[in-house]
Amino acid sequence: HPGSSSSSLRDTQQSSSNSAILKLVGGDSHTCALFAIGSIKCWGLNDKGQLGLGNSNSLGDTSNEMGNNLPFLDLPAKATDISAGRKHTCAVFEDGSVRCWGANDFGQLGQENTQTLGRSSASIPSKIPAIKLGSWYFAKKIFSSENFNCA
Repeated sequence: HPGSSSSSLRDTQQSSSNSAILKLVGGDSHTCALFAIGSIKCWGLNDKGQLGLGNSNSLGDTSNEMGNNLPFLDLPAKATDISAGRKHTCAVFEDGSVRCWGANDFGQLGQENTQTLGRSSASIPSKIPAIKLGSWYFAKKIFSSENFNCA
């Protein structure tokens, strides 16, 4: 159906240089798509910055927010994996680094604090420090659950 979610996703895919969606993940009330070109688009509830857009505006709940109007995230490099927790999102990048954004009540963003990230332009994914995994440790995959992550 025109204007439905599946139609909008198809439009998004075609507008991304015919890049296929490699992975689709969902949190409590948000969804993110990882494209073959290493880009990410997210939509849904954004009260904790879990969409990574530098604001707390939800996307997909009004007309003209999906498809070509749905922005790609500003990333530090090409993403190779993605996961979603209850109200946070994490991505692995081609250099093996991991960054997470959104709710951080339990330190799930790995920044050694409980500061929420993703709701301001200063805390979008490209500006978030990589999680300290240890010298010579690099991630290939990421898994998120309600309030924790494993890389």
